[in-house]
Amino acid sequence: MTRPDEPTRPIPPGDVPGRYPQLANHTSATSIHGGHAARTWRLEAGASRYVLRQLPHTTEMERAQTVAEVQNHVATLTGLAPHVLPDSAGAHVVRGRDGRLYTVSRYVDGRCHPDAVLDEAVCGDLGGKLGLVHRALRDVPPSPVGPPLRFTPDREAPLLLALRQHAQPDCPHPIATRALEVKLRLASRFSPAELQDLAAVPQQVIHGDVHPANVVAVRNRVVAFVDYDLTRVTPPGYELIRALLYCVQPAGPRDAWSGRALAFLRAYVRVAPLAEHAIAAMVELYRAVQVLDPHGLDRCRGAPDAHLRFGHARFALLYWLEQNGEYLAELAMSCP
Repeated sequence: MTRPDEPTRPIPPGDVPGRYPQLANHTSATSIHGGHAARTWRLEAGASRYVLRQLPHTTEMERAQTVAEVQNHVATLTGLAPHVLPDSAGAHVVRGRDGRLYTVSRYVDGRCHPDAVLDEAVCGDLGGKLGLVHRALRDVPPSPVGPPLRFTPDREAPLLLALRQHAQPDCPHPIATRALEVKLRLASRFSPAELQDLAAVPQQVIHGDVHPANVVAVRNRVVAFVDYDLTRVTPPGYELIRALLYCVQPAGPRDAWSGRALAFLRAYVRVAPLAEHAIAAMVELYRAVQVLDPHGLDRCRGAPDAHLRFGHARFALLYWLEQNGEYLAELAMSCP
């Protein structure tokens, strides 16, 4: 029996594993995200291991099936993603008796290092592997994944709405308010024509959520990208910049991180070359998305601390890009 002060761990739904021949006789199920929010389990079945995932409650069946197809496409062409397995009826996404959607994929041996400081060799490997994923995803038709990236004419409206959420005397988030006010000033610098030019950069399907917690490595070599839930259609340079930012941390002076950034960029463009205009636009594209998207700062009542920390981190990143974005673009342009 669990004591009242002990955290409980969710158990996998009993009806879902039974739909997979590989899992019919699994011997154990271990929560691999821990705590009350855990919705992913490692299942042992003989000498094999699998991952059972409960998808976010907002995920619809059609979207979940598309995500599984994208992940399997990467897995087949590059080996840099775990295959999503079909159940006994051939379905890659199943609905449990609880109404939630589930997938089963092969377990990838390795570790994620969300707080690691990456050296040049690791940054180069990450850049090259991301390039392979992007090159493979060029073959995926955009239409099932979602609409391409666009900027709405009323670009400041989401920021104003978020600011109103915090515009109350007892709001405990003064930093969020100041960040949103600065974002509004930055948003006014983007003209409709500039945003239209950024959205006109060639787009394709991307992973959508590349960060260290979604990169599995073995002995400092990337072996898989996991969690394709946010896959979408965007210029690949957007994700290139996002992943590159993890190679420059902790930032410090340029000579402390420029070698890592250059190793990442050289390895990427070697396997997934980008047109010169796409490289020239990618930093400004990333800045525009970060400025205009209030996510992380768009709630006041009931806003989780993690949600706000994410919003604050994105805001701090804007200042760093203001100082170093042009230099990153120059590094990318210098790559053969």
